[in-house]
Amino acid sequence: MDYDKIKYTVYAIYTKCEITELPFNCLDMINRKGYECKKYSQLTPIKYQACMELSADSCMIGNVIYYNDKKSARRIRFSLMHELGHIELDTENETEANLFASNILCPSIALYFARISNIREISNLFNISLECAKYAKEFYEKWLYSVKTYGMTDIDRKLYQHFYKDDIRQFIFKESQCIYCDNIIYNSNKPICSKCDKPPAENEASGPPSPTDFLIAESSWLYHGI
Repeated sequence: MDYDKIKYTVYAIYTKCEITELPFNCLDMINRKGYECKKYSQLTPIKYQACMELSADSCMIGNVIYYNDKKSARRIRFSLMHELGHIELDTENETEANLFASNILCPSIALYFARISNIREISNLFNISLECAKYAKEFYEKWLYSVKTYGMTDIDRKLYQHFYKDDIRQFIFKESQCIYCDNIIYNSNKPICSKCDKPPAENEASGPPSPTDFLIAESSWLYHGI
């Protein structure tokens, strides 16, 4: 299994389609790549049956990706990226297509900065199925061991820089605003920021950590100062 090939392919798509936030619109991204998508429900009975015999989730015929729109939205996202993986990696290997799907929807470096390990929380944050979240977590654990043991690879650094925001000097793949104040929440599904989430006494005692201090701490052991 060529893991670097999968990650380089993901990076190339992020760059070409200008994807700087997660989760992203899968149908829009596929269209920007030049492929067409069609729902199973739009097909004639004969074509519908043919597609179902190939897969109950999705299939690729020519340059068209067909998908079962009766499945859940998160399952559809995984299925679409699975089919795109077959195309972009030029492979019929199902495991490689699954790894591509989990990596493009939930890259390991983003999962690291999300600071979560519960599969359901991963599923909610990245808008992916539980199955996809399981793949993503398993890949992440292997990736983290490799980075801690051998350091970052070139493609790891490229992915880091792709989501790095120069203005705030942080790795950011998602931004939202706290419902109680004007603070911006990074890389999280929480509706309130860390400051508002603290008890009043603790909130007054200390402010939120400095983004610069956070970056330095991360770089000291994982990113080697980039």
